[in-house]
Amino acid sequence: MITPDVIALREQFHYPGMKILQFAFDSAEASEFRPHTYPPRCVVYTGTHDNDTILGWYAKASAADRAYAEAYLGARGPDVAWDFVRAAWASPALVAMAPLQDLLGLGSEARFNVPGTPTGNWEWRCAEGALTPALAARLKRLSDVCCRAEDPLRKPKPRSGPLPPARPAHEPGHGGGGPRAAGGPGAGGGRGQRGPPPPGGGRRVDLTRQG
Repeated sequence: MITPDVIALREQFHYPGMKILQFAFDSAEASEFRPHTYPPRCVVYTGTHDNDTILGWYAKASAADRAYAEAYLGARGPDVAWDFVRAAWASPALVAMAPLQDLLGLGSEARFNVPGTPTGNWEWRCAEGALTPALAARLKRLSDVCCRAEDPLRKPKPRSGPLPPARPAHEPGHGGGGPRAAGGPGAGGGRGQRGPPPPGGGRRVDLTRQG
């Protein structure tokens, strides 16, 4: 259970939250796991090692929950696992992940773990030949369309607070009312200021804008 204290700690240290897409489709109540509610600073999973596969969940879900998922995702029956993958990839989350079983469209027979059970867990293995060029091409196409092909750690990190106030484009210069330079020490003493014009009225050159 995620308590308010845990959420406060996560926000204090700017850790990403977890969003489990399989939890989104409880038709009885609104859920923070629906993709359109995600903040950018989170990681979305179609399901985790403790969940059933998407196809397994879909087969066992109530008729109301299935109908809600179908309406939200535009789900198409046997390909429902990829409808979940598509929703995760298209969400605002910084990182999106899916278990291999969901990419392969497997049912409950491929479930990794059932919490609270001592046997029968962590036995699934990917079959030889299951990872085909067609599967790789499908995942690449979706990743390209949803801009997931980039390294998420190289993307600009989402801000957690308000933007700083905009800096005026021009401020009074030192002693002469001219604009202040973008950077570099000026002869007038302050960083980023232009110095006074050279003796004899020659043209002043802003060295910060050279090269």
